[in-house]
Amino acid sequence: TIMHNSTAHHGLPTMYRELNVARLRKATGDSASTIRVTNFPLPLTEQQNTIYNAIITVVAAIFVLIPFTFFPANCVAFVVKEREVKSKHIQNLSGIKTLAYWLATYIFDNLTMLITTILTLMVFVIFDREDVTGDFERMSGALLLFVVYGLASI
Repeated sequence: TIMHNSTAHHGLPTMYRELNVARLRKATGDSASTIRVTNFPLPLTEQQNTIYNAIITVVAAIFVLIPFTFFPANCVAFVVKEREVKSKHIQNLSGIKTLAYWLATYIFDNLTMLITTILTLMVFVIFDREDVTGDFERMSGALLLFVVYGLASI
């Protein structure tokens, strides 16, 4: 059928071996006889390797985008929480300037963005992704892209 589990690549050869071992034992009458099966798959062709690398790159890009979706939500969540509990109003009554509140919020958002960016680049370095961290130009381009995205989302 179309819907089948193809993850057990060793399943068919194992089943075929067991079938032939049963046939051999029945034909010879020796219950200790066995057959040894060895599998050496062919290496990937250049086209298969290119397709595999393209798929891995797309999946990696999707997973890299996940932490960057939380960043704008984090920036908004703090302001919404402040609106709910009226902490800025209490700070204003205490004599703290509004500029100090917004400057602290902006600095916190930038630090959060910087930590997210550094951790993301560290993941690229750990997994040795040459397309992002291959040389200084690529690394600085990725860093600039992440920082500009963070500034735009604040």
